[in-house]
Amino acid sequence: MKERKPFEARVATVFNGVEIAGGPTPDHKQVTAWFTPDSGDKPRGGTNELDGKPVKISLRKSHSQIFIHEPILPEDLANGFWQVTIKDDKTEGRFVIGSMDITTLADPYATDDPKLPRVLVIGDSISMNYHEAAKAALAGVANYHRNEGNCFSTADGVLNMELWPGNYREKGLHWDVIQFNHGLHDPGSQ
Repeated sequence: MKERKPFEARVATVFNGVEIAGGPTPDHKQVTAWFTPDSGDKPRGGTNELDGKPVKISLRKSHSQIFIHEPILPEDLANGFWQVTIKDDKTEGRFVIGSMDITTLADPYATDDPKLPRVLVIGDSISMNYHEAAKAALAGVANYHRNEGNCFSTADGVLNMELWPGNYREKGLHWDVIQFNHGLHDPGSQ
């Protein structure tokens, strides 16, 4: 990338409606550039424009991810269900938001069967592995939900105990069962 030659990436993040293309970071581990995806239904790469020169980029064949970000206006947040991930910086002892990712979530009022109990699994990557099988096994028995992503260690679980269950005090958003599955990332567990 430093020499503006074709390169391979593991993660591509596309910002729709954003007019910033600042080029590579000083360590050359990330680049913000205008991107044109290859043609086809599932493009595996495309072309970045760096310093006015087209540079070919391809995604790794395995474990690559493409994230697409759309701008969200405050009035958009008035309806629906959202998950917010805040990345912070500390400036002079104060909490400053560095970036904030807002993701729309499925409406549980529309997807859950109100006659069935609601089950939430909060856990590390082990729970990510059995998620689909558990959801299939509980179909018609319970409304099965799992937190987004990896909840890592028991310490992370304790720190986020109020956050991950969501607004469970609201009618229809309660949990009948919450299963915690942490430990893989705890000190001494390796």
